[in-house]
Amino acid sequence: WSSSATQVSTSTTSMRLAPTNFIELEPAVDGSPTTPSSPTTQPDQALTSAAGDADLSEDPADSLIPILVPTVTCFLAVLAGLGFFCYRDYRARKTRMPQGAAAGAEVTFSNPWHGMSLPALPAAVRPLIFAWDARMTAEWPRGKVLNLTVERHEFEAKGRQYSLERPESRGSLQFSWEDGTVQKVDSIQRNVVVWSTQHPRPAWQHFRWICTPQCPVQGHHDMEVQSDRYRCNSCSRSQAAEKHWCCPAHEVHLCPSCAELPPEAPTLGVAAYFLLRLFPSLARSATALDNPNFYEICPHLAHGNTGLGFNKTCPRDGQPNCSVVDALDDAHSGKVTHFVSWCWAYTLDNVVTAVDRWLQKSEADPADVFLWICFFCNNQYRIMQEATQAGSQHLKSIFESHLGAAGRMLVLLDDIRQPTYVSRAWCIFESYVCIQQNFSMEVILPNSAQECFRHALSAGDAGLRELTQAVASLDVRDAKAHQRADEDLIKKLILN
Repeated sequence: WSSSATQVSTSTTSMRLAPTNFIELEPAVDGSPTTPSSPTTQPDQALTSAAGDADLSEDPADSLIPILVPTVTCFLAVLAGLGFFCYRDYRARKTRMPQGAAAGAEVTFSNPWHGMSLPALPAAVRPLIFAWDARMTAEWPRGKVLNLTVERHEFEAKGRQYSLERPESRGSLQFSWEDGTVQKVDSIQRNVVVWSTQHPRPAWQHFRWICTPQCPVQGHHDMEVQSDRYRCNSCSRSQAAEKHWCCPAHEVHLCPSCAELPPEAPTLGVAAYFLLRLFPSLARSATALDNPNFYEICPHLAHGNTGLGFNKTCPRDGQPNCSVVDALDDAHSGKVTHFVSWCWAYTLDNVVTAVDRWLQKSEADPADVFLWICFFCNNQYRIMQEATQAGSQHLKSIFESHLGAAGRMLVLLDDIRQPTYVSRAWCIFESYVCIQQNFSMEVILPNSAQECFRHALSAGDAGLRELTQAVASLDVRDAKAHQRADEDLIKKLILN
């Protein structure tokens, strides 16, 4: 410690510090100066000489300053760095902790410092991403999406009870459809169950179920989808405002990368099979007319006490009375494939024969084609009740969303020379939006219009000239709507 010897004397002990060795001195019994206990040092004269050379007026602690200053500085720097690291980890954990954790929440505590005397920090709350006994958003045949609740490996869907079974000790869970088709688990990835079947229709061979994650704070409970800024409790990354799983009560969040979001409920259409094979007899029986138009059919089948959706819960608002498409059997509705632009003034025969001729030409299966027709798919109970509140802009947004869901339009004309279609403002608007958004459009004709067209062609140049003049004389500016506000809005949008 020092290049020169230093002597410190008291009444009981003397100690000498040398560059190469230490001398242990024993205290004297009688209080006299002590002597070395080992003869390895020089005689007492050397001690006296060293004592004389040393400056005894100087504080002995001064010689330790060059050593203590860097030692203490280094120790304080290490302590400060350790404290900063602890504080940063504590803030990160606190950010991920729910607000209610301090009020009796079941949260584990751990000390990541492995025995160091630091306070234990609360661990991040990690939601339960997947469990079989949970709420599921399930893809279903015909493009539908169902909300299911699985309890003890059982669930109810479309009025039927299903049981998840494991036929072999290490086999996959599975259940059987009503027709005997077996749906079996292929894999589970995060909160997604992937299923497969051997059904002959390719579209029905693969399905996905999205499990609703559960917040673990104060008992497991379902999370919900929200859109705001957040920090994910699983990967700890901060995210911009977007849709994600959230428990608002405890501020627990999951980003879409850690837990997949459920699919949106599809826009449903009525099966072409129902329209062609079942609906005509219902309409004729309800109206007592052989060929009623849809204004005449509505009070009997789409609205009122005899409507198909009367007293049935609407799946969209949970209120009594639903649309026709929501009241149909599962096989007669599905994810929309085509949007039909038409008029309520059309007769039953015009609509049925036009769709039937188009299906025959396209060779499509009526059971796999689902048409969005406002008569069937709009809740006529709500439209009648809210006619004075909905307004043109509301109906416009509904139409655009449904057309976008279908992506294809069928324009149904009842006549070639003077079609009712061009006299209706809403029909003109539908065609305008379809063309503007570059969707596929196809004109379909009923039997009567098809025969008229054939007759005009068979008449030669005179018939063709007559048909051309009839089409050239059409002026969509003369189109009307029941509500003057609708008419003004549509013409303003198109003309501008």
